Amino acid sequence: CDESYGPIEGFEYVHWSPEKESEPEDLQYIPNNRITVEKLSPSEHFSFKVRSKSRGGHSPWSDPIRVTTRRADGIQSGKIL
Repeated sequence: CDESYGPIEGFEYVHWSPEKESEPEDLQYIPNNRITVEKLSPSEHFSFKVRSKSRGGHSPWSDPIRVTTRRADGIQSGKIL
């Protein structure tokens, strides 16, 4: 991670559903680089982006990544690499 703004103290992320053309959910802060996002709908696409936070400010936002949640029956759909 880029530490040009000082030592990283945590991360901020947003997520949204591009299919629903929804606005990003409220900005969330996490103190480390791992998160489990709960209460997402099954078989739905979501986009996420993240940035680091330090005393000197924030890094630029990452490029969005797109993920798909598992189907309601727990079977992963699509091609798995």
